[in-house]
Amino acid sequence: MKRILVVQPDYGVSDLLSLVLRQEGYEVQVAHLIEEATSTQSKSRYDLLITDACRQSDPYQFDPAFLAELAPIFTNTPIILCSRYPFIDDLRAGDCNLADVLPMPFNIDDLINKVDVC
Repeated sequence: MKRILVVQPDYGVSDLLSLVLRQEGYEVQVAHLIEEATSTQSKSRYDLLITDACRQSDPYQFDPAFLAELAPIFTNTPIILCSRYPFIDDLRAGDCNLADVLPMPFNIDDLINKVDVC
């Protein structure tokens, strides 16, 4: 079973992601902040990371520098950036080691397709 780590400060969004992905047969772990995610990664291996890239100091403020910090922590783990911040439209797969970018609000079928590809 493929394992996915969801890093999302919004409990409603993280619950939705978790529910949908579990229904698709994935094992899902949720962290609400990057600090939780990096702690979790040291204990487990994941096949995919879905993140909104927010920090504990301001969990509802997107932090683009965070993406550069993910690469050495989540080596060989594809990353999907799933965020509501408008400038993520300028990011593309391959930027900052991203496997894909999914602007919010998102279509569930688009999410599943992107996850399946990763």
